[in-house]
Amino acid sequence: MAVCAVVVIAGCGGPAPLGAVERGGSARALSVAVADPDPSDPPTITEIPVVVGDEVTAALDAGPALPAADELDAQVEVVPDVLAATPPTVSALADGTPMELDTLDAEDRAAGPTVESDTTFQTVAVTWPSDAQVAPELQARVRGQDGEWSRWFPLEDDGAAPDPGSPDALRETRAGTDAIHVGDASAVQVATVGPADESLSVDGVSLTLIGSQAPTAGLHASAQSAVHRPGGPSVVSDIASGPIVRQAAARPAFVTRAQWGAAAPTCALDSAPALRGAVVHHTAGGNSYSTQAQAMQQIRNDQAYHMGTRGWCDLGYNFVVDKWGTLYEGRAGSMDSAVVGVHASGFNTGFVGVSFLGNYDTVGLPAAALETAGRVIGWRLGAYGVNPNGTGTFTISVAGTKLPIGSQVSLPLVMGHKDVSSTACPGRYVYPSAGQAGTNLMPSIRAIAAANLGPALNPPPVGALDVVTQVAHGSVIVAGWAFDDDAATIPIHVYVDGAIAVGTTTGRERPDITAIFGKPGAGYSVTIPVSDGTREVCAYAINVPAGANALLGCKTVAVLSNLQPTGVLDAVTAAQGSISAVGWAFDEDTQESIPLHLYVDGKIAAGVTTGGARPDVEAATGRAGAGFSFDVAASIGTHNACVYAINVPAGLNVLLGCRTVTLANAQPFGFLDVVSASGGTITAAGWAIDHDAASIPVHVYVDGAIVGQVTTGAARPDVEAAFGRADAGYTMSFRAAPGARQVCVYAINVPTGLNTHLGCMSVRV
Repeated sequence: MAVCAVVVIAGCGGPAPLGAVERGGSARALSVAVADPDPSDPPTITEIPVVVGDEVTAALDAGPALPAADELDAQVEVVPDVLAATPPTVSALADGTPMELDTLDAEDRAAGPTVESDTTFQTVAVTWPSDAQVAPELQARVRGQDGEWSRWFPLEDDGAAPDPGSPDALRETRAGTDAIHVGDASAVQVATVGPADESLSVDGVSLTLIGSQAPTAGLHASAQSAVHRPGGPSVVSDIASGPIVRQAAARPAFVTRAQWGAAAPTCALDSAPALRGAVVHHTAGGNSYSTQAQAMQQIRNDQAYHMGTRGWCDLGYNFVVDKWGTLYEGRAGSMDSAVVGVHASGFNTGFVGVSFLGNYDTVGLPAAALETAGRVIGWRLGAYGVNPNGTGTFTISVAGTKLPIGSQVSLPLVMGHKDVSSTACPGRYVYPSAGQAGTNLMPSIRAIAAANLGPALNPPPVGALDVVTQVAHGSVIVAGWAFDDDAATIPIHVYVDGAIAVGTTTGRERPDITAIFGKPGAGYSVTIPVSDGTREVCAYAINVPAGANALLGCKTVAVLSNLQPTGVLDAVTAAQGSISAVGWAFDEDTQESIPLHLYVDGKIAAGVTTGGARPDVEAATGRAGAGFSFDVAASIGTHNACVYAINVPAGLNVLLGCRTVTLANAQPFGFLDVVSASGGTITAAGWAIDHDAASIPVHVYVDGAIVGQVTTGAARPDVEAAFGRADAGYTMSFRAAPGARQVCVYAINVPTGLNTHLGCMSVRV
């Protein structure tokens, strides 16, 4: 049984573990038939304040019985049932103009007018200040493009908030409901669920309407065919057939963020040292989407709601699964590391959030969606050695869950959102409450995950460098904590100015760490000699028995005569064939720009100087032009990139930070468009792309035997429009004996790796 804690510790952690190595399958293979959304056409967000009018409040304060209609202010209308009444209509409200709930009924419920929107919207939600003690209880209905009104649907608190101290939490955030998808709508009405003075007892409530254009789909596009999925038998029917056998499952096929039209994150995202479990959700929106384009539209709207209205850095979910079993990459980086999302208060850090796209409190979950969710959970948890069928004991250390702070609770490591929050999520047809009608699919999800574990990693140790303090002339004490699940104690190496100074081990008691993580003897402390001047002291936890070590932190101790540079390495990213690094730095000894050096795998790769605009740094420090950026070529594989600010005019340089990034060998993708026969000659044509090369070989087989190869290079304007790659087409003609023939085409991976089957077609010669 694992012992964990739901808590955020400042300075805790280390570099994110390396992502699982892909083995087989196609990680990303979209047909040109589905066009990427236009990033220049983002969703529109309309915010409308919602208030109960003063006249309504006065009427409610008058007593338990409403006065007669003729005794009320003329602005308050009394009807038998606000949900059945025909409301007045107002045109789109000007910015900041509130929607006033000014119609009352016998149950003290209040409703507002019909508000017509300037633009078509598909998503409805409500938000309120994150420090409010209660959540509003509201419901809404919408008028569709056909002029018909929907049913009234509840707008319920989604129970999601950033973990304290995370980049999301440092922003101005709001609490809110699930984003309800309603199809194309042009008008909305809002009402309280119960008495108005109880349902809307919090100030600052706002109605959110989000609209966007659905991606366009052309010939052959369908939710089933747009994404390639590796073949093989379904495990859904076999989950109870015997003991689970661990396998290194292939990376599941997925739709990338670029393909569904994601906006870039608005801040650098945190990664946990490792994953400890998974939380299963549903988006609680509608299930009426009928194409993959509409599914991607819903996900784009959800991201716009999370970022533009809730104030988060990115989409809160790590992954989304539609009803056809298509997997969508959610929060940036979730495919490769333990990225911290915003999906379950207190259970974001170290937990992968997987959400079904739709409302599974009203309909059953399709088997394809069930299997995909299980597969991606198994693939992510397997990399960190987590048993999907296991349980853990968690100490509740943050507010926002349904569990008391300070309590300990035993939970499955693959849990439903309702296990930790006051919500119906992921719905009674995935996880019903006791005595509730529905279907409990959580055991099936865990079983599928256990049958599809990803390749195991040996995660780096976890810990922190807490103290570097001069204790006497020529000596410094270095102290902190670290642990590795593979050993009771582990080595700690301390470096001074980049050179190893001393080695020690954990073993000292740290009651605070034991209480949080259940790891006794995780502390370390050592006194080391240092020479006069400014010194940089770094501590590393050594992986046991082997693997990536963890940088626990670096601190400087100095009597400064020549001031050291200061700055931050904000991000290091990997693209096809290159590594980019961005951040800021300056040196108080000069008003001019200063040099910076980028090291890749311990060798200097590039030098730049500051000079880029960073308004945020200028506003905080008064130093303009402190930004820097690197972009250097890099080979396929995993690299360690570090940036140093160079001291001016001389002295100790400053390590701004290091990041580990991986450049993958992209698999080719493409399509076999046509196979035709004429006079004993067969012609095969289509397109193929490999991001590692300008052109690639294509092999053609007839009846299982290779007949030749051709190289891409023919112009395909449609492919260029979709993927930005010209000359991706291929055509090959060859002679064949009379009769029925099967023609298959493969794209050859460059420079090496798994080839991609582009398709087979039958033809008669």
